[in-house]
Amino acid sequence: MKIPIVLACTILLTSGNIRAQPATVAAGITETRATVSLAILDERGVRSPKHSGIVVVVTNVSSSPIGVDRYPGGHGEMDFRVDVRTSDGHPVKKTRYYRALLGESHEGDAEIPATSPVLALVAPGEKIKTWVNVGKLFELESGMQYEVSVQYMDPVSKKWIVSAPLAINIPK
Repeated sequence: MKIPIVLACTILLTSGNIRAQPATVAAGITETRATVSLAILDERGVRSPKHSGIVVVVTNVSSSPIGVDRYPGGHGEMDFRVDVRTSDGHPVKKTRYYRALLGESHEGDAEIPATSPVLALVAPGEKIKTWVNVGKLFELESGMQYEVSVQYMDPVSKKWIVSAPLAINIPK
């Protein structure tokens, strides 16, 4: 029996206002109900090209506990796929570290953390928050605005869930 997919809702913080936007689902998901929702929150801190954090929130929207792989040691970039685009939609160049982490390149000596995932049990309705330093993954520039989105593999369906984009500004 085919069950239509339940789309997640993403909360974006913009100038103190909260608005909800539906998340999109990666191509190919038509038969399995999502067990997680995905949201990106703006880290309200000092922002620079090398330090531009976001908080990714994964929520168990199913009626059963699920196991979620987490990488210890403050390496949130290992839990998600991150995409950054300029305000006009062009992809931003990935850092050597992020290309190596994704297996796209083995150039130079990018230091990839030697860590293994730990299974975390997440109860229905429970949220897991993870900090990700976007500035460590992409070559951001001062005075620019970017759109950040993340993808997360649903632990049950094994399909990618994609967040709605979050606009971030890098001050001059």
